[in-house]
Amino acid sequence: SMQHDSPLTADPAALEVSIAFGTRKEEEAKHQPEWFKFINQIYLKPLEPPVPTPDHFHYAWINRAIREVRHIVHCCCVTDDEALLVLAASLLRYGRFSPPVFKNEDLLKVSEERKAYAMVMSQKLFNGVTKKRCEPSKFD
Repeated sequence: SMQHDSPLTADPAALEVSIAFGTRKEEEAKHQPEWFKFINQIYLKPLEPPVPTPDHFHYAWINRAIREVRHIVHCCCVTDDEALLVLAASLLRYGRFSPPVFKNEDLLKVSEERKAYAMVMSQKLFNGVTKKRCEPSKFD
């Protein structure tokens, strides 16, 4: 499933992360607690296209976008571990970006919190893959 330059799922993973963790100028800092709940829900099953729900109204468009991106990843015919590791790498990469320029201090703080949480999610995904690989088999 690998090309000479990169994994097939690198572009969809980078797109998903930028959509999910990005901060837009029109957002309001008061919705940040809802964003955390939304992200936690979306990343419970990080490879499954999320089902639209009436929850998290402010982030319904992100839910729909991630759903479409994850359908693309499913069409790449890669292993779950590969897709998870590429997504974890995209989260890690996003988390280390330099801060966006917001004149609004509240949005700057929101942006920094989201970047930090991208790092946390990256670690969770990575731990999930490595834990599976390190568990003894029934034949050990």
